[in-house]
Amino acid sequence: MDKAKVYLIIISISVLVLGFSFYFVNINSGLTKKDVLEVVYGLNADSIEYFMFCPTTFHGSIVKDTLYISDYKSIKTLSDELVRIEKYSPNHPSTVWNLKIKVKLKSKAMQNFYINITQTDDTNGTCIWIMKESFWGEFNLGEYRNDNLGKIIIELINK
Repeated sequence: MDKAKVYLIIISISVLVLGFSFYFVNINSGLTKKDVLEVVYGLNADSIEYFMFCPTTFHGSIVKDTLYISDYKSIKTLSDELVRIEKYSPNHPSTVWNLKIKVKLKSKAMQNFYINITQTDDTNGTCIWIMKESFWGEFNLGEYRNDNLGKIIIELINK
């Protein structure tokens, strides 16, 4: 057998193994983009145990230490605003501050997603990225915007 056929066989097997690996991990992660977005759009204060505001490694993290938002009134204010996000495509946003929000639901399902929020200049407002964590890394499930969300986050941090 010549070298070209051997390389072709090796490449074919590698592609099959890699494809199967992605399929297997996605099946076992239990979350699709649709699942996560349904959770985000369906957030309500009664389903949330707490929000965890986490420092980011990006320039301009708005919190230095992890902050837990667990009182019902604050959870309701934030969850009511999160369901009002709208699809948006930011145009090279310049960052004023960043925040990573992990959502701890009372149900154990749907725990491996988080929300990145970036307050930008006036042109792009408050940008939101819904992210999914998996074995392979982080996946962006979409860009959104809700300018009122930035004001609410600042109020919650300064409480």
